[in-house]
Amino acid sequence: MKYFYIFITLLFIFWPSYFLFTLSLFRQKKGANTRNIIMSSIVMAHVSLAIQFFSIQYMISLVQLFAIVLCMCLIYKFRLSHSILISVIVYTFQFILEISYTFLLTRFQIDQFLKSIQENVILPAISMAGINLLICLLLHNFRLGFTFIPVYRSVRKKSSNVQLNLFVVFAVFLNIISCLNLNIYQKYVIENAAIMSILLLFIFYFLSKKELMDT
Repeated sequence: MKYFYIFITLLFIFWPSYFLFTLSLFRQKKGANTRNIIMSSIVMAHVSLAIQFFSIQYMISLVQLFAIVLCMCLIYKFRLSHSILISVIVYTFQFILEISYTFLLTRFQIDQFLKSIQENVILPAISMAGINLLICLLLHNFRLGFTFIPVYRSVRKKSSNVQLNLFVVFAVFLNIISCLNLNIYQKYVIENAAIMSILLLFIFYFLSKKELMDT
């Protein structure tokens, strides 16, 4: 029953909120992507359940990220470079958010923090879903987000491919760091999460400048 409850939580609560947040952050039409959200949530719920069932949590970052990129390419029909950039930015943001939430929940006790983040699934998933939906509401109300990715897949904005490719490479490197944080440098996960937060803010700042230049 444990895996059943995990699957239901991920399928109907966490992953739909994750993809809603993704679409909101990059100013995509959520209503037109309802079917895509359902399909991608089904895929990611099965992927996440398989990770739990086969106890390969040490591969969770790479496996989930690879699956999310495939969802963005094959289900949402984004270009590969856009899919990688979107997936890594949102996944890294979610990683930092989960680290911060769990650290506060365990009252800054590093041993309890490491145990909680490795063993608990359902409660963090529900909490993260609530945070995702709250952020979606804020993004919608204040009309925030990035628009350099076209809503219609056939539209190709004139932008610097070199800059975009640099973003993709940097974003992939950022996710590799996040994967190492939990599985190798566990004692320094908070410090590394702080560094990742600074790097992610730098990416957001750079993308914001790109938004202003394109308008």
